[in-house]
Amino acid sequence: MKGLVGLAALVVVITVTSREAEAIASCDASDSGALLEFASAFNDYGKVLVSWQPGTDCCSWRWVNCSAITGRVQGLEIVGPELKTGLPLIRKVDFGGPVGAPLGRLMALQYLRLTDVYFNTLAPWPIGQLWLTLTDLTLVRCNFSGGIPFTWGYLSNLRKLVLSSSFTGVLPGELCNLPNIWTFDVSDNDLTGPFPSCLMNLKTVVVLRFDNNQLTGPLPPEVGMLSPTLSTLSLANNKLTGPIPIALTKLTGLRELILERNLLTGQIPSELSLMKNLVLLDLSNNSFGGLIPPPLANLPKLSKLDLSNCSLVGPIPSNFGNLVSLTSFVARYNNLTGSFPSSFGYIPAVNRLEVDVSYNKLTEDLPDTFYSVMTFKASHNSLTGVFPLSLAGAQYVDLSSNKLTGLASGDIPNNVSPLAYLRLDQNNISASIPRWFGSLNALNYMQVNENQIYGGLPPALLALPSLTFVNFSNNQLSGQLGSFPSRSLVVLDLHRNQLTGAIPDDYISNTPALKYLDLSYNLLTRTIPANLMQSGLSFLNLAGNKLCSCGDIPSIPLLSGLHQWIP
Repeated sequence: MKGLVGLAALVVVITVTSREAEAIASCDASDSGALLEFASAFNDYGKVLVSWQPGTDCCSWRWVNCSAITGRVQGLEIVGPELKTGLPLIRKVDFGGPVGAPLGRLMALQYLRLTDVYFNTLAPWPIGQLWLTLTDLTLVRCNFSGGIPFTWGYLSNLRKLVLSSSFTGVLPGELCNLPNIWTFDVSDNDLTGPFPSCLMNLKTVVVLRFDNNQLTGPLPPEVGMLSPTLSTLSLANNKLTGPIPIALTKLTGLRELILERNLLTGQIPSELSLMKNLVLLDLSNNSFGGLIPPPLANLPKLSKLDLSNCSLVGPIPSNFGNLVSLTSFVARYNNLTGSFPSSFGYIPAVNRLEVDVSYNKLTEDLPDTFYSVMTFKASHNSLTGVFPLSLAGAQYVDLSSNKLTGLASGDIPNNVSPLAYLRLDQNNISASIPRWFGSLNALNYMQVNENQIYGGLPPALLALPSLTFVNFSNNQLSGQLGSFPSRSLVVLDLHRNQLTGAIPDDYISNTPALKYLDLSYNLLTRTIPANLMQSGLSFLNLAGNKLCSCGDIPSIPLLSGLHQWIP
């Protein structure tokens, strides 16, 4: 009896397992036919759909996802090669009939994601027939012509809509009636007209993007009536005009507000400080004018603030040190004046702060409170005083084209991050090279030309293990060159200094990577070392010295590709 029970159980297990396998392997015939008909409209130069063969199971085809129970196609995600990088999946020129129409027959389809599938024709309207099932419609770089089909507004279960495929015209009002939409992204098209007021009907939307279109006119006051669930509003690179409406600040749940590259005017509203959940605020490349509102310092979650190229005037608010979450502050290409606030030193070091205030009119001495800054760009200002030692703990510093006069002395703390990139060129620095320059073990790029730096080159500086680019030209360096142990150096420019003595015979023997060497217009004497002529240099300039090429020196024409000036 027990044997019969066991046998019956085995029969049941085998039966169920075989049925499951049959269900998983089964492909709905109508879905298979629709997919093959869709594929027949394209030249598949890159063999993107090579697995789509008649008589085979469509559930095993690449890019196709089927229900394990019914065998119906529930997901289609095709990623073709970009035109500039590979052989495209592109519509046949002689294909007649609506391209993509068969996709409307995939009645169980839940997501349709097509990237770099080049339709070169109108979008497939029948997708709107999938109003019961489709939750994700993503079409990126599909090169459609004409407008967005209004029938897609009937996809009542749609959660995600991403259409970045060269659509033109105005946004169909029907798309404002999607009752369950979370992500509404129509970036990278040529949509025209004003900001659609009907978007206020999207009560569930979380992400709303219209980047890189041709929207015109002002933002309407009704923008403040967008969904309270809205987290991201991005309208970058359009042609919106007028001021930022105060009503926009009613969107207190907003985390990202991106209005860059428009034609917005007026002053930046201080009421933006009411949007306490803002993490990203990008207002760059507009025509606002006026001051930076100090109340922006009251945004406790603000991480990235970009106000570059906005015709702003006046000082950087001194209370910006209160932005305890700030990781990036960009305000380049304005007309900001006054000093750089010392309060930035209060921002936690863990933020690894990036600051870019290049191309302004900042003046006065820099504060020595840069312990939280990882990147500091302040070129083309009128900053004065001494280069602060706290900045030596940053990773990237550009203070070129200012009016600095000195270099701080002392030692770099052991717990700071190592400086990798340093530009101090075109200042008024009159000082010797400080000892701490030689302890910058991560330094890769150093450009300090066109100053009045004097004294000798410390051997420890040119021996730094990561150094690839050094430019001390147009200074007042003196003394002899000494040995040259750095193996990583690619460019060394010391022209127009006051270096004396001979070029050592082994000067570049340990620098296999060196390609550019300029020692012109110094006070060097004696013989040009033979190894200079036998090196892998691409550029060598020794003009303006008192050197001779006497002795056993190889013929200069043997140096293939060398661009040289030899006295």
